[in-house]
Amino acid sequence: MNLKQVFLFFGLFFISSFTQGQVLAPFESLKRAILFHYKSNSFSNDNLIASDSAKFYFENFLTNVNKNDPNFGLGVFYASQFYFDKEEFNKAEKLLKLFLDLKPPKQYQEFRYKDEFVSELDPNYYYRFVYEQLNEISLNKKEYGLALDYIRLAEKSSFQHFCVNAYSTRRPFLAYRKAKSFIGLNQPDSALKVLLPHIFQENFSENAELVETAVSLLKAKFNGNTFNIVNNAFKNISSKKIRYDKTKFTIYFVELDRVIIEVPTPLLVKFNEADYKDYIFSSRFYKQIKE
Repeated sequence: MNLKQVFLFFGLFFISSFTQGQVLAPFESLKRAILFHYKSNSFSNDNLIASDSAKFYFENFLTNVNKNDPNFGLGVFYASQFYFDKEEFNKAEKLLKLFLDLKPPKQYQEFRYKDEFVSELDPNYYYRFVYEQLNEISLNKKEYGLALDYIRLAEKSSFQHFCVNAYSTRRPFLAYRKAKSFIGLNQPDSALKVLLPHIFQENFSENAELVETAVSLLKAKFNGNTFNIVNNAFKNISSKKIRYDKTKFTIYFVELDRVIIEVPTPLLVKFNEADYKDYIFSSRFYKQIKE
C-alpha cells in the first residue's frame, strides 16, 4: 500500500467512523455511493478502497431512506449496478427486481460529478439496463424462458444515446442475447433467425461470438453442405432503393436460410455492387464458414 492509499484508507476510516454516530441525509449518502462506485471502476490502484466506500454508502442509503423518497428508485438502481459489477448477482438480482416493482416518479434528482458523470433524470432510461442485466443473470442460472422474457422487454424499452454507434450496436447485442436464450430452450432455428441479420456488423464488440454461434448452428443444421449453401447464397446479391428523409439510398442484401441479411455500407464511402461482394467474401463470417 503506497502513501496515497494509506491516506485514502484512513480518510475512509475517519468518514465511516464519523458517520456511524449520525445518519446522513439519504441523497447525500447516495451521491457519495455513486461517486465512489464510479471511481471504483476506474483503472486505478485505489479502486478497492473506493469499492468499500461505495458499499458503505449504498448500505447507509438503503437502510435509512424512506421508501416514498422520490430518489429511492434511483438509489436501488445504482446499488444494483454496484453489486452487479462486483459479481454479487444474488444481491443485484433482488435490487433489480425491486426497481421493477417501484412506481417511478416523474423524474429523479440530478447527481453530477464534474463533467465526467451526470445521472439521467428520466426513470424510463434505466429500464433497459435492468432488463438486460436480469437477462444475463437468468442466462447464467439457465433459466432460459425467463431470460427470453427479459430480453424481449429490453427490446421494447426506450433507448437514448448521444452516440450513433451505440444505436448501431444495440440491435446485434439484443439479438445475440435473444439467440442465447433460444439455444438454451433448444430452438436453434429461432436463434439463427435472429443472429443472421447481424453477421456482417463487425463494429459490434461481441461480433466474434455472434458469428461463431451462427456458424456453429449452420454447420449443425446443414452438415457438409454448409459451405456450398452459404457460398451460393452470397453470390446472389440483390439491391433495392429506399427513401429516407427525402434522400434515396440503395441497399444491398443477400438471403440465407430464408433470412434477409443487409450488407452494411461504411460511412463516407461510395460502394458499388462489386465492393459489396468483396465485403461479404472477406467478412469474418465467410472466413469461418470456409474453415
